[in-house]
Amino acid sequence: MDPVFRIFEDIGRSIIDSVKSLNLKEDRSRITGMGADGTNTHFIDKIAEDILMEQVKSGDLPYNIISEEIGLVDRGYGENLIVDPVDGTYNAINGIPFYSVSIAIGKEDTDSVSRGFVMNLGNGDVFIAEKGKGAFLNGRKISVCSRPKNVYGLNLTKGIDRISENMIRNARRTRILGCASLEMCLVAYGATDILAYTGQHSKLRSVDVAAGTIMVREAGGIVTNEKGEHFNAPNDVRGRFNLIAASSREILDGII
Repeated sequence: MDPVFRIFEDIGRSIIDSVKSLNLKEDRSRITGMGADGTNTHFIDKIAEDILMEQVKSGDLPYNIISEEIGLVDRGYGENLIVDPVDGTYNAINGIPFYSVSIAIGKEDTDSVSRGFVMNLGNGDVFIAEKGKGAFLNGRKISVCSRPKNVYGLNLTKGIDRISENMIRNARRTRILGCASLEMCLVAYGATDILAYTGQHSKLRSVDVAAGTIMVREAGGIVTNEKGEHFNAPNDVRGRFNLIAASSREILDGII
């Protein structure tokens, strides 16, 4: 696999070490400014992004950077790192060990992504995917669930939409975990059958899902919009999108 994944893992380990030194709520939740995506930047986000920027520059990685907090950093290269330094900030602030650093390598949109990396900053699990070579968890190849478990993941920020209603009605178990990149990885390694971020208030950015999208697809699953159409989104921090990741078209069609 591409050696750049080792650098990404070093970035993740450095973020984990830095987060351990922060007090819950007091330090992690302190607002330090406004991110390029129009949402508040918390201290934990700023620390993680600073670590990433420093290691990208010190390692002279040949990529521009598109990040949740600082937006586009044009370094004069042909490919971008599409980054969410801390996906699941609310979980991180409140001590819930389900938040991640998500990094993808691509050009103008999610379809152009060639490599994806997601590290669970709560337990150190590492997910990687490379186009045409599969998806892996801690070095072992993974695939979506071949036999449906009827375990569904969904996001209910405000209200409920038709797809969410269908999922709740049909699922044996539902989970709302609050970290899109890791939730997509759950689909990729067969822990859940389907994940839906749909409805008016359940919008995602490409920095949240660029790495997760290639993870699911390389593991044999599909990623679509709320209509069941192929998902592809521009790599920026302003656009907002609905998304469904599923282990199979059959599972997806049964919901939409």
